[in-house]
Amino acid sequence: MAWNAVRELLSTEESYAKSLRQMNDFYYEPLRATQYRLSPILTENDINVIFGNVEDLLLIADGLLKKLSERIPTEGEGEVPKVGDIMCNFATPLKLYEKYVKHFERAAHFLAEKRESNKALEEFLLKTKQHTPSLFDLESYLIMPVQRIVRYKML
Repeated sequence: MAWNAVRELLSTEESYAKSLRQMNDFYYEPLRATQYRLSPILTENDINVIFGNVEDLLLIADGLLKKLSERIPTEGEGEVPKVGDIMCNFATPLKLYEKYVKHFERAAHFLAEKRESNKALEEFLLKTKQHTPSLFDLESYLIMPVQRIVRYKML
């Protein structure tokens, strides 16, 4: 039973970190890169409102995943690896989720408004999804940190 719990923690953390990297690589970074064009899709402020401190969350997720991967073998029996110390060590960095969660609702409403008023943004989002059908839409990625922090609290 305990083996299943730690393996599930590792597995879900892998999936979560992968999703944050996809959001970063397919949405956040490309939108930031357009700021240097003559007609940017979004302003720097718009990007900050929509994505908040997602870069910090990606660093936390990658760091936590690294520590968990070092501790939890993919196969094995016997004594279950202890991960409580790892989670305790990430307690302070995980506080950065508070900032993200606090601003999430505003960001979601802001994105919805921008999608309606900004044709270039809507086209970018549609083309991104068309070129990589396995991607989630941006809104689905943006809610993931809100959903994930609840799971951390359950630990």
